[in-house]
Amino acid sequence: MATIEDMVAKLRGLTPKIREALPEVAFAVGQVFRENIAAQRGPDGTPWPATKDGAPALVHAADALTVQVVGGTVLATITGPDARHHLGLGRGRVKRPILPTKGIPQPIVDAIARVIKGKLTP
Repeated sequence: MATIEDMVAKLRGLTPKIREALPEVAFAVGQVFRENIAAQRGPDGTPWPATKDGAPALVHAADALTVQVVGGTVLATITGPDARHHLGLGRGRVKRPILPTKGIPQPIVDAIARVIKGKLTP
């Protein structure tokens, strides 16, 4: 039976592997955001409101998206006019969320888990 100290040591040993995986995690998370943008839906899967003329909205939002590793964190940002639309501050005041603002949606959790599992599975 393993002691608590053994388990803690094993978990600490995983930290470098997880840190090494962060660039792949950032890429996978970015892919989820890009898929959502292409599918015209928010990070929780909710479809964006249609434009007045029925054309796809924020078609260049993926170009304004950056997902990068900063220290031990994966940071996603959206800039320019797309950021205003994300917040509902663009012309028309229609909110079309691109990044999650509360919690981590399941598709993102799944993408992270796939990468980490791949790194930790021998």
